Amino acid sequence: MVKLVRNYVFYIGIGLAIPFVMLPFILRNTWIRFAVITCVIVLAGVLLNAAGGFPHYIAMLTSLIMVIVMEGMRYLQIWRWRGKSPGKFLVQILPVFSCGLLIAYLTTTWVPRPVEAHNAWSLERAQIEDGLSHDSQRHLIVVRYSPGHIWYREWVYNRAEIDEAQVVWARELDNEANRKLLNYFKERRIWLLEADAEERILIPYSEPAT
Repeated sequence: MVKLVRNYVFYIGIGLAIPFVMLPFILRNTWIRFAVITCVIVLAGVLLNAAGGFPHYIAMLTSLIMVIVMEGMRYLQIWRWRGKSPGKFLVQILPVFSCGLLIAYLTTTWVPRPVEAHNAWSLERAQIEDGLSHDSQRHLIVVRYSPGHIWYREWVYNRAEIDEAQVVWARELDNEANRKLLNYFKERRIWLLEADAEERILIPYSEPAT
């Protein structure tokens, strides 16, 4: 449910939810039914994935969602109730309301906010790389994950030109793969970082005994 709400807030939110009151009517259109069914199937498949809570995983549905919203607005525009057209007024104020929400969002994002505890590791990584980047030597950081490592807390990513980077990050693998890695970067100063330790510090790397 949390994943579903997160995706709903990102793509629809409060403002674009208004045209969805016309959903029972727009579903009479064959192509709109096809769009809705496609969205439901894709969304269900993505949400079953461990990373399905991140909105960018359903980015391919953006155009279909907008088609559904626009069709809802079209029906809302011609909706009449007791001889009046309240839907027309709602459609007219919707862009203004959406712009207001956008301004409010941008205003809040400009205010510095403390980093949440579960994301503090990303700052540590940045601080480590920044500190080594000002060194005259070049470095290789071998990252050791514990069996219970949280998969999305990924320390290992590098610049496009890895060989030219001041700091290179690599994941510790089996002994044979580690030897190849260490031999390739033998001109660098090699460090070990235990990513899931309580205190994450760099220590000189020594290959585990076989």
